[in-house]
Amino acid sequence: MLTGTVACIVLSVVYNFERSTATHCRVANYLPSISSAIGGYTPQRYIWRICIALQLAPRIIAAVLHYNFYTSFYIARSGIWCTLAALCSLLHILENVSLVTLSYVSSTENYDIHESSFYFFVLFSWLYMIMTCVLFRKVHEGQWSEKAEKSYRYKLSLLLVNFSCLLLVGYLFYRHNTYCEAGVYTLFAAAEYGVVLSNIAFHGSSIIDFGKGMMRFTLPVDSKTS
Repeated sequence: MLTGTVACIVLSVVYNFERSTATHCRVANYLPSISSAIGGYTPQRYIWRICIALQLAPRIIAAVLHYNFYTSFYIARSGIWCTLAALCSLLHILENVSLVTLSYVSSTENYDIHESSFYFFVLFSWLYMIMTCVLFRKVHEGQWSEKAEKSYRYKLSLLLVNFSCLLLVGYLFYRHNTYCEAGVYTLFAAAEYGVVLSNIAFHGSSIIDFGKGMMRFTLPVDSKTS
């Protein structure tokens, strides 16, 4: 996703600069919004949709792996913490469904669906990140390893960065629509990039928890034919 995001932004700036940075009040702007970069032009639209399609199955598998990871600790094998682990995985899946929807329904095709999907994506992703930090701290309580501490600090820092960028997005969007100041929409777009990149980095922190490995899918062997 990181490669797809960067590619869409760069291509929009290089080949569709005037149209991708145009604003409703025609003030100076130097960066395209995420919606414009990923859904407004080709080949950006196809690059983004291919990236989203490729990451769909791994993200669903990751949601299951995270549930198994949390419930591997004694404290999360039953009761409220087991329920929260399941809810955290569900939020992960709902975040991905919202991302797929906003990616395949662009703002120019159906603005209402695209906008609603974006809001749901932000809501589910933020709730997921908060719950992940809470669960991660709880299951490691009293048994922190160096790797676990590193992963938790990384997750918490990215959660704070994501929240700060979200606040900036809301403020700058309001300010742009209210006052139409030159350059404000550029700052809005940059804050949007911060939201997306910190989200990608947060999910990428799983490599610290799971490490590098190989996933294998096998079919059951029929004893009658073996």
